[in-house]
Amino acid sequence: MFPMTVLPYFRSLFVDRFAPARRELPTIVCALIALAAIWCHRYPVGIDIAQHANLFRAWADYSFGPSEYRSLYRIDPFTPYLLAYALAYPFAIVFGAMVTTNCMLTLVALSTPLMMRRWLKSVGADPRFGLFGFLVAFDFPYQWGFLSHSLAIPLTFGYLAAFERQGNRPGWRAILYTLLFGTALFFCHGITFGLCMLFTALRLILRRHPIRSWRAGLHALPLGAIALLWFASQRQHTTDRPGNDWYVTWERLTTLFSAPFTAYPNKPWAIVSGLGLVAILVVARPRVMLQMRRLVPLVVSLACFLILPETLAATWMIGSRFCVFIHAFAPAVVQPRSNDWLARQWYRLAFLWVAAVLLILNFRLHAYNQEIAGLHELTYYMEPRSDVRTLIPDTVHDSVTMGPAQFGQAAAWITAERGGLLDNDSAGYYQMPIRRGPVSFPKSYRYIIAKGQVDEVTPKVVSRIKNARLVHDASSWLLYEDPTFVTADFSVVRGMQGWGNLQLDLDVDGAPLAIAGTRYQHGLGTHTDSFIRLRIRRDGRTFEGWCGINDQNSTEGRALFRIRDDAGTILFESGEVHGGEPARHFRVLLEGRKELILEARQVETNVFGHADWVELKVN
Repeated sequence: MFPMTVLPYFRSLFVDRFAPARRELPTIVCALIALAAIWCHRYPVGIDIAQHANLFRAWADYSFGPSEYRSLYRIDPFTPYLLAYALAYPFAIVFGAMVTTNCMLTLVALSTPLMMRRWLKSVGADPRFGLFGFLVAFDFPYQWGFLSHSLAIPLTFGYLAAFERQGNRPGWRAILYTLLFGTALFFCHGITFGLCMLFTALRLILRRHPIRSWRAGLHALPLGAIALLWFASQRQHTTDRPGNDWYVTWERLTTLFSAPFTAYPNKPWAIVSGLGLVAILVVARPRVMLQMRRLVPLVVSLACFLILPETLAATWMIGSRFCVFIHAFAPAVVQPRSNDWLARQWYRLAFLWVAAVLLILNFRLHAYNQEIAGLHELTYYMEPRSDVRTLIPDTVHDSVTMGPAQFGQAAAWITAERGGLLDNDSAGYYQMPIRRGPVSFPKSYRYIIAKGQVDEVTPKVVSRIKNARLVHDASSWLLYEDPTFVTADFSVVRGMQGWGNLQLDLDVDGAPLAIAGTRYQHGLGTHTDSFIRLRIRRDGRTFEGWCGINDQNSTEGRALFRIRDDAGTILFESGEVHGGEPARHFRVLLEGRKELILEARQVETNVFGHADWVELKVN
């Protein structure tokens, strides 16, 4: 009798106490596999993710890096992409862009299943379907590297859950809570925000007593005002004509199933995904639930997926990206049966499927990083903080493991990790919070990254950059160098100007260096507005030379010449210089400074600013 009396005690002590932990075991296991996919591989997959990392670094350098970044970039806080960058900014300053990118991916991977579970509970669906949130986190936006879109998915679940709860009890605290989620969603991703506003409108209209539930829609008023204000400010960017593909294609239907595995449509992966879905449905034999709160998000997402074009409002991949919303909202409209043993096993099968997909991702990431390992090897042959031009999209940009275009933006990992400017910087897009400034970007870059066989790639590189020479070949990752302007006294680190290209020992248009009738053999020919960063190459106390307007401009040219350091200290300022005036002499104390910035600033709207810096020497 003794064992029978103590058995309930031990059961309560060891079994019942740890029952909640056992129920959460599938979530914990999937979370660990997901974290391994993020932190156990140097480079994540995602076509655009490297560009996001590059801009994280650019924003950090805007605040604490080379001073010309303040002219090259501008910060726009009123943009739907702000949230991801605002969250990343302090991490990028402290830990660097690479770690920051992984932190952002971790936030997405862990918050998506948790917020999905929260939403499922709010609409009366089975919260265990939240396990599929791990697949949603690594779905279409992840494969494409749409970081802001990925971050918007858990915010979408949070907003919809808050909306449902405040719809049942529309108190002011609940309304404010929903408003905060909606505001965060707007400043994260505009497309997702617009979709959620459509959900909200339909849910309010389809309520049994829509007029009586007016308080449930109060939060949408300030959200709508914010959206209209932004749209009005960006109208010049958002009126592009849409693409011709208004309706779904077979490629888009393939994407619906292959998106958890690859960015572009892929039939083999679509079959694998379809088989996994069929297996779960066969075991669960679910009932379809047609309540509006469950059905509206899925139906609207499906409609957008079927009819929207791929290009709309200067944004690409519009229609296809709605596949992730279908994946996210579909579990809410089904209810697994529980009347027999087989049906009750659906959750175990779902866990095995989610874990298997995440493990496959890890294996593929391992192979992908072996493919891209040569890119990191190139950095050992590069000077830190050097500017980079990428010709990867013009050579070989497809990954054998992860599919088409996955290497297209890979060169951005170098500037994200080591600093410097990237020539195809995506800060030109109107949605980005860090954007191109009024000053032209450099037109020449010290290093060029390409991919492929040397004999095939080198002629392509040389046809574009005449003086490019091969520096290193690392498993078909090729590093070329375009020799910068180098003299015995200094080298040009970076130069940007309003017109033409920086010239050594010539005027900007190729004419001789001549100021007020006097010819000079050596110097730099530029055009206002211009910023030239020089690195001093030998020891000396002073840096001296002359500056003026080239005789090509006759008497029409005007400019203001200035020399300063990174701290902003002005070491020389010429005042307004006119064409035909003699060259102005300068001598500045170096006092340990290793780099100087030469500026030739435009005066009013003058367009004849051929500015020459001549006979530059370190003494």
